[in-house]
Amino acid sequence: MTQFVLLAAVVSTTALAQTTAPGSDENIAPPPPPSVNLPDDAPLEDPGGRIRWGVSGKLGWNVPSPAFTMGGEGRVGWQLSKIFSAYLAIGGTGGFGFGVKADFEGAAIQITALSYYYFAALAELYLGNLFFVAAGPVLANGAFVGATLGASADGVAEQRNIVATGITPGVDIRLGLGFPGAPRASFRRMGFNIGLDAMILFHPDSIITTVRADGPNGSASAGVKSNGLTVSVVPMLMLGYDMR
Repeated sequence: MTQFVLLAAVVSTTALAQTTAPGSDENIAPPPPPSVNLPDDAPLEDPGGRIRWGVSGKLGWNVPSPAFTMGGEGRVGWQLSKIFSAYLAIGGTGGFGFGVKADFEGAAIQITALSYYYFAALAELYLGNLFFVAAGPVLANGAFVGATLGASADGVAEQRNIVATGITPGVDIRLGLGFPGAPRASFRRMGFNIGLDAMILFHPDSIITTVRADGPNGSASAGVKSNGLTVSVVPMLMLGYDMR
């Protein structure tokens, strides 16, 4: 009888120890939820309303008169919202080109030189923190000179010169990709970008001179047009850094 009582006591003590063991899962309380102390007026979406700026270097090609071009610009403006901004761009471009064209009908040599600085006012859409497109008016001031000397297979030679100086209005169109890096609590996005900048310039007061010699007919002619309109397009690869 005594042995039975002792055995029952040992079993009861073991069971009680197992139910109250400190390492038991039943005695571990779940961790409290983390507390987040955010201001009551903290915005959940990018509200905009900050200064944006950027710089770029450019390489391109002038058409229709062939010329390799290079330049640079700085820009500053206002980020109105997450996707929309407006800014002013100030930059300069210079270039020089030499081209030769030859076929069965004749041959021609073209020489082009240009140098100008410009001011542009652009509106930009920045979509998905990746793709941007911008457009706006531009005013350029400088000089554009082009000369073409050609001769046909039947003996007719012609030289055509274009000189454009002064204020030149135009349109600037841009598109490309921006890489803003990791998101920031301030919603500000900064990083490198790559894009294409197509600047279309209208030269309203170009001086166009033409000299023509017709060998087979033994005649020659010359003409000067002082208010001619010429158009040049300068597509350029744009590499830069922006803080939006």
